[in-house]
Amino acid sequence: MRAHEFADQGAAGIVLYAEDTGRYGLQQRSNTVNDPGIWAAWGGGREPGETLEQCARRELAEEGGYTGPIELQRLGENSRYVTFLGRVPHEFEPRADDEWQDYCWVDAGDWPGPMHPGVAAALENISVNDIKEARSNPDKNLKRWAGKLDLTAFAENIRDKENWGVSMTVEPKLGINPRVGISEDTPKGIYFYPLEYFIHMVGRFTSLPWGDNMPYMQLFQYDRSGEMTRQTQVDPARLRQALSQYCPEEIIQQVLDEPDSLYDGTPYWTIYDALSRLGTSDETNIVRWNKVLRDLGFTSVFDPGRGWIATGEPTQGIILDPRIIKQHKMFVNRNPTILHRKYDINRLADAINWSDYYNSESQRQQVRYGNPDRQKTMLAVANTMLRPFLGKTKEEAKEMGLDQALKAAADKVIEILKQSAVQENFADGKNPGRKGLAKRVGVNTKASVSDLRKTAKNSSGEKQRMAHWLANMKAGRAKAKRK
Repeated sequence: MRAHEFADQGAAGIVLYAEDTGRYGLQQRSNTVNDPGIWAAWGGGREPGETLEQCARRELAEEGGYTGPIELQRLGENSRYVTFLGRVPHEFEPRADDEWQDYCWVDAGDWPGPMHPGVAAALENISVNDIKEARSNPDKNLKRWAGKLDLTAFAENIRDKENWGVSMTVEPKLGINPRVGISEDTPKGIYFYPLEYFIHMVGRFTSLPWGDNMPYMQLFQYDRSGEMTRQTQVDPARLRQALSQYCPEEIIQQVLDEPDSLYDGTPYWTIYDALSRLGTSDETNIVRWNKVLRDLGFTSVFDPGRGWIATGEPTQGIILDPRIIKQHKMFVNRNPTILHRKYDINRLADAINWSDYYNSESQRQQVRYGNPDRQKTMLAVANTMLRPFLGKTKEEAKEMGLDQALKAAADKVIEILKQSAVQENFADGKNPGRKGLAKRVGVNTKASVSDLRKTAKNSSGEKQRMAHWLANMKAGRAKAKRK
């Protein structure tokens, strides 16, 4: 099928990917077709009644002689042409055809030229990290996307995809994520990607914004009837009643009359705004936030990528009540960057941070997650206490006793963080660490509550957060003194 026929019928092509070598297959056009000498996908125009997938498979069979097993995923598209990535078990030698004069199997990033612009644009969706991994560990990278592709293949038969989600987990079970204590301004619950968003990202071979390297993927169906979105409205009387179990009337009225500029005025953030004005900023507020949401009848929260649940974060959702989950199936994220990569200092520091022991102990001993010295301390401790595990795989390190070593390292990190927090403590000994951080980002810790709220309104980023936090702390203490 010639290029001039594409506009009326649509067209599709395939960039091949061989599972046995991790290399990509392309063809160079001959002098018998348009754009001779250009490297491109195997493809052509769609015939009447064909789907784009059928068109791509037929063109590969006609031009390259390949009719074996192949799995197609969309790699890129424009108004006239769709480029698929075609995963095949092995490299093969295409059958000669007058429409191409040469072919190649190449590593990601080593593309031949000149390249067809549409195909070049599609190839940009193969991430830089995947290219680096393919080059540095070619023998370990053959099934980089296999687990995610298993899940998307299973999901092809799901009709109501809008009612399904995918949660990336560290453990082989569906549970709370992030762990307790990970964030002070995020509800507790089962965090997930909507299935349609997950399929879209995997179809483009684009890494997930967070959780991409977690070893397990939990696919589940849930009841969305009690879902809160940014547009959800709540009757003020019901909201006031739900908040009254924790907040005095004066704080509720203040929040409704003068919402903090840091938040957006929706019921979701109004709840947190009111709770934060109590003068505490810890796990207790998060538990109360969840409780108020559930009391209002909300069992899940959904953000279609507007950064509503958390500024700058992607499309995501939160399950507040696990009872709304109807069906569940687990997939292993067969990502060799997890299964085979060897430990360096950064990975060992991360292992401390993500260990169940550190998370439970740091919460029990009230070590704040937002401590600015946390990452630096973990790196230093890993460098002194975990060096025997450098260069080892996860399996090798576990056999050498990494789990016990991580507990000892976690204890040391907690000890150091608690000591550093004492040095920056408030005079009354509450909430160590934040005052020093507030000073470092330019917040006047001696300012009045009203001045601090003005600072928060006119600032952004960490300075805004610190001014807002300090204002709430001072307001809470003033209220306590009046009592």
